[in-house]
Amino acid sequence: MNDAGNNSAQGGVAESGVSHWWGQRLTAILLVPLVLWFTASFVTLSGAGLTLVRQWIASPITSLFLAIFMAALFRHIQLGLEVVVDDYVHIRTRNRAAMASIRASCILCTVVAWLSILVIYLEGRG
Repeated sequence: MNDAGNNSAQGGVAESGVSHWWGQRLTAILLVPLVLWFTASFVTLSGAGLTLVRQWIASPITSLFLAIFMAALFRHIQLGLEVVVDDYVHIRTRNRAAMASIRASCILCTVVAWLSILVIYLEGRG
């Protein structure tokens, strides 16, 4: 089998091209209001101390928005990096290794972000 021209349909590593494209677009649309919200919050809290920031994160709505923001952000990053790897890494084994590494890293980052938010949320409740 020829390793050159390994696209997502041939490699079987990435999702189908159409679902990948839609995933990128949907996460981008979801990220627009979340980035605006986060930026406005960040500017508002720029002079605040650690205690106030932790109280802000401990709010149920803020925790929910942050969790959604982190999930959408890391999924969008994953989809974008997979496209780059799929376009430029043509050796099947390297392509699969890079894809697995990207997915594992993004999942790990999402889990760490969620756990951090959860810990701060629960500490704020206690």
